[in-house]
Amino acid sequence: MNLDAGGAQTFIASLAIEQKKLGHDVSIIVIDELVNSDFQKLLIDNLNKHAVHLYLLNRRVGRNATIVNTVKGIITTLSTVEPDVINTHISTSHLLTSMCLRFANLSKLRNRHIITVHNAPERWSWMTLKFNAHTPSIYCSYSALEMNPQRDCLKVAVQNGIPFPKIDNSAIKLLDQLREGKPRKFVLCVGRLSKQKNYDLVCKIAKYFEDRGVDFLVCGLKQETAEQDLQNFSKLSNIHYLGTKSREEVYSLMGHCDCFLNASLFEGLPLTVLEAFFTGVPCVLSDIPPHTEIGTDMPCCYIANLESEESFINKIEIALSHTESKEDILNSRMPYLEKYTIATTAKNYDKFYNELTTYNLTNG
Repeated sequence: MNLDAGGAQTFIASLAIEQKKLGHDVSIIVIDELVNSDFQKLLIDNLNKHAVHLYLLNRRVGRNATIVNTVKGIITTLSTVEPDVINTHISTSHLLTSMCLRFANLSKLRNRHIITVHNAPERWSWMTLKFNAHTPSIYCSYSALEMNPQRDCLKVAVQNGIPFPKIDNSAIKLLDQLREGKPRKFVLCVGRLSKQKNYDLVCKIAKYFEDRGVDFLVCGLKQETAEQDLQNFSKLSNIHYLGTKSREEVYSLMGHCDCFLNASLFEGLPLTVLEAFFTGVPCVLSDIPPHTEIGTDMPCCYIANLESEESFINKIEIALSHTESKEDILNSRMPYLEKYTIATTAKNYDKFYNELTTYNLTNG
């Protein structure tokens, strides 16, 4: 995996820390070279604090020459550590790990490999699919289980979970600056500047609210659509790109904004939506299966038609009209949120790990 800003990376770090609390010895092989971002530094500091071992392979993305060294690094690490479970989380690591287990002298570790699928659907190369046709798999949501290719393997859906967010007041100063002494409401979007996150639609929605006292805030890493997204943002006076923020800064923004918006074209089980649920902010989500899976019954959460700009506008207006406190909204959500805690998720991962061990012992 890499440790750049993203939902899967945040989840892996949280899961590793929770697995340490359960008494396991946990290591992470970081395939890609570090980028030394603030997000990454905080993630590494937290992992080090909880004694999660990190093995750095420093692969340079796009440099094929580094693949050989990466493969050697994976083989050396797995040979040295001899883990009871090898759980890969990114498609590149699915492929590289399965190749190492098949072609290197690691046959005794081959049946310990488990894949976690983080998107619905997740795009795999034909080679990844071929090498992992029978690899046991954990799907991050029931939607991911249903929407990905059906392989002949041991499988289970374990819904993503998060640590309970701690909200501080760090966002208040920024929001006061944006208000400029005028009454404003704030809609928060969190996600990479990428096609997946659908910022074209977000801009169309924001334009409707431009003269209606509603500002849109965007946090996320710059990716393939960044140039066009930033150009579109600059054309609107009420949309503000805040760059990449730490989890604590995101939690504070969620805790002090008036609405959370996710217009994604696809997801697995989005951590930022779970984080928004846990902060008590009203939410508006696109009607993709992972969103309907977790949001249909969630209090103060509204599902909008992905094909209709007007549907999003209508749902946002309803969300912004709420007068309940975030504490009251959170209290109404609590019966639905227990299954989305990282403690519950880690225990369910453990259960599947144990099932795989039993299966391997039974079937040789």
